[in-house]
Amino acid sequence: MKGPLKWLAAIVAIIVLLIVSAAILLPIVIDPNDHKPEIIAQVKEQTGRDLRIDGDISLSVFPWIGVALGKVELGNAAGFDNPVFASTDKVSIRVKLLPLLSKRLEMDTVTIHGLTLNLARDASGRSNWDDLAKAGGDTGSADGSTSSDSPASPDASAAAALAIGGLDIKDANLSWNDASSGQRFKIGNLTVQTGAISAGEPVDLKLALDVQAGESDVSRHITVEGKLDYDAGNKSLLVEDLQLAAEDVKITGRLRVYNIDSAPTTMGTISIGEFNPKKLLGTFSGDALQTRDPNALTRVSLQATIAGKPNQLTVKPLTIHLDDSTLNGEVAVPDIASQALRFKLALDAIDVDRYLPPGKETIGDGAPVAATPGAAATAASTEVPNEALRRLDVIGRMTIGKLKVASLNLSDVDMSVKAKNGVIRLHPIDANLYSGTYRGNITVDVRGDSPRTTVDENLTGVLAGPLLQDLQGHDRISGKANVSIAMRSEGATADEVQRSLNGSATFAFTDGAINGVNVARMIREAYARIKGAKLPVEEVEQKTDFSELRGSMRVRNGVATNNDFTVRTPLLRINGKGTANLPAQTVDYRVAATIVKTLKGQGGEELKDLIGIPIPIHVTGNFTDPNYALDTDALAEALAKSKIQDVIDEKVGDDAVRGLLKGLFK
Repeated sequence: MKGPLKWLAAIVAIIVLLIVSAAILLPIVIDPNDHKPEIIAQVKEQTGRDLRIDGDISLSVFPWIGVALGKVELGNAAGFDNPVFASTDKVSIRVKLLPLLSKRLEMDTVTIHGLTLNLARDASGRSNWDDLAKAGGDTGSADGSTSSDSPASPDASAAAALAIGGLDIKDANLSWNDASSGQRFKIGNLTVQTGAISAGEPVDLKLALDVQAGESDVSRHITVEGKLDYDAGNKSLLVEDLQLAAEDVKITGRLRVYNIDSAPTTMGTISIGEFNPKKLLGTFSGDALQTRDPNALTRVSLQATIAGKPNQLTVKPLTIHLDDSTLNGEVAVPDIASQALRFKLALDAIDVDRYLPPGKETIGDGAPVAATPGAAATAASTEVPNEALRRLDVIGRMTIGKLKVASLNLSDVDMSVKAKNGVIRLHPIDANLYSGTYRGNITVDVRGDSPRTTVDENLTGVLAGPLLQDLQGHDRISGKANVSIAMRSEGATADEVQRSLNGSATFAFTDGAINGVNVARMIREAYARIKGAKLPVEEVEQKTDFSELRGSMRVRNGVATNNDFTVRTPLLRINGKGTANLPAQTVDYRVAATIVKTLKGQGGEELKDLIGIPIPIHVTGNFTDPNYALDTDALAEALAKSKIQDVIDEKVGDDAVRGLLKGLFK
């Protein structure tokens, strides 16, 4: 048997020697550069595109089967502006020969240097790679089914037989221009480096690139590092030690993707370290962002646990730190395609005014200062983005421990929002403010050409003085307030909203004062002028105390009419009526003050002669600085009538004569 075995061994040795010899001699005998014209012609025939091979082509067979290309350029599809679809400066791919005999694929590091790839889609939706996909052939049957003779998809054993020395991609540039949607971006200086890639072993990844979006000439540098571990048996990918850096933003995390080849499901945690968003936004816009508080919007960080499925995303729990505020809760996007949003959030405290531009005193520029969320909604000065609002699909709830907005201080804010099919409703809205409570129901309907807003709000037991002082810088009226508002409006700007405002309101104040006017002093001064006298100069506080102030109003097209204005003070009864023009911000009121008891003890002489006589006062001017004027002539006439009436009552007994004299002074 030794003879045959020797002969068999010799034959095998000769065959191996021949293979090795052929592998060594083949690249020497055959020069692939001699076949460039044939290669170029074949590409033209198969794709209709021009191929340029400016660099050398080199082949190797043993111990590696490989090909290396120099500069290569493939032309673009017809109808696209850029003449180049793809080009490279260097491509090198090698496979070890002997492991192939054992059905194992061992690749050297795949090298791609200087890649340029210009991807595009025209206005009709045709991409500049559609023709390449068609040229590749259809692996399915005519009816779209897959042939039974086609090879099965790679299984775990096939994946286990694959080993790649790594990826080495340098100086790659990619661009995307979608004429159908207007979307554009560029990726430059792309570098991808990995360690050896083999089944069941983690792979180190380093990636760096510059991103330029839209029409901007400014690019942002992004780096990514991490460790990838692919489990072929479970079809899952684990990303550990993830580190992403973009400008001053640094993101770390750990993610696992299941069912990566079918319906990927993602779970993991991410953390964004503290960064300065004001500085970041300034680098994107080119202008330094200004806020009323220079320290606002300078510190942000985030921690979140995420879970994602195809077209779905859940972030729970979520924690965001913004300057001195902390937001906790959860956010879900049940349908990414429709941009549906669900949330439940709790904010400990925030001062919204800190984030407004310097010098902006209210949220709505040029709009009247608003003391309730509904008033703020109707006073918004910017046009409502109807199309964006119509697409909203939002259900959520938010609570805020302490809130400062438009200089108002609120606490225990609890607000629910629902937006669907162009109707946005905030209800209920509850809050504590200035020793009282607020409850509101606000609806914005953007289904029509012009948005319609409806508000139903109630203030109960609110201290009006501190509220107005914080809101407007002065307290024209103080006392404990109860206010009910039911209004509706239509329009996209502040002017349109105010001119279309319709509805009603009631108000009642107790144990307060009207500040800025001293009605008793005005009466004494007017009475002194009638008598030809002059009151001595004295320090008098400009306010009128009251035990009760109440009334109601109806609003028609931005003009509020009140016919039942009533004020009760220890000395006076004041009744009046008038109008307030919201678009013009003016007031025109006529009131009558009647003395019900002596003014002795109020810093002036007694005015017994005026008891029971209506004293007319005219209030005009703008909302912020009204003018109070007492009608002296009308007071003198009323006083004269009163005196004559006293004479009639005392001296004249005949009823007919008394009636005649009365008629003379009506």
